[in-house]
Amino acid sequence: MASSQDVQKPSLHVRTSKPNLNNGSSSLPKPPLDPASSSASSMTTTTATTPKPLNLTSSMTAPTLASPVSVHTDTGSVDSNHTGSEGAIAIHRGAIDNTTITQRPPNEVMNKVREVLDSIGINVQPESTFRFRCIRPSQLSSNSEIQQERNDLVAPEASTNAIYANDPSRDPAGEVRFSVELTRLAGLSDTYSLDIRRLKGNLRSYQFLYETIRDRAQLST
Repeated sequence: MASSQDVQKPSLHVRTSKPNLNNGSSSLPKPPLDPASSSASSMTTTTATTPKPLNLTSSMTAPTLASPVSVHTDTGSVDSNHTGSEGAIAIHRGAIDNTTITQRPPNEVMNKVREVLDSIGINVQPESTFRFRCIRPSQLSSNSEIQQERNDLVAPEASTNAIYANDPSRDPAGEVRFSVELTRLAGLSDTYSLDIRRLKGNLRSYQFLYETIRDRAQLST
């Protein structure tokens, strides 16, 4: 009788098979690429990564230079302060001479100034209600006019009676062109300034005329 030790147990061998991952049939098929979408994607990527050129022209544009406030020439004065209507009084610009400040009515001031200008032989050309363009002729031309008028037996006009200083060092007696204008002081009610500005001529002669007009007008009294 065979012993229990001689009984052989059957061996169980379980064969497991691993799936072949490399088998093409077991992998999922990939969808075909769309050429249009692929091209658009490529263009989108290119556009996003391409830097935009800098606009150097607009950033380097030269600034506009401001034009001068006033230009004085031998034919007159062009001033941005005198661009209002003919009957308007411009605002005063620049330094203030206390002896030419007044609170008199504007029409009264201009009548007084015109009287003074006529009395010293100044040729007056009104440019507006409150602005005159004035010329004091040179003494040489004035004497020639007087002599011509005497020869023609014509009474001399005010323009031939121009005033000159006795001292040539104070007034070389040349032609002087200047403007006389009544302006108002900003922020002050009914307060005006008589502005006398040189346009052409010797500075000393202009100073002599300035003081003469100022003293005879007596606006500050």
